[in-house]
Amino acid sequence: MTQAATTPTPQPLLPTSTTSPSRPGSYWFHGETIPWEVMVEVYEKNGYLTVWWLNQEQPVASLKGSWRGPIRPFGAPGNSQTN
Repeated sequence: MTQAATTPTPQPLLPTSTTSPSRPGSYWFHGETIPWEVMVEVYEKNGYLTVWWLNQEQPVASLKGSWRGPIRPFGAPGNSQTN
């Protein structure tokens, strides 16, 4: 007997917003000047939410574009890869 492969249920798409993140975490960011989304890590530094962007730290508030997230970590409960 062989076991049937199970297909994980895909995670629903996160809503897109032009509002900057309000807490640290991983996010998808689509800048106004780039044709694709990139995953960025938002972290707090000196009291400001910050990302590493174009080889330097940038305040999240200074980035223009759309955000999706925060992205749940791979092993988080409810993540489709763990079901």
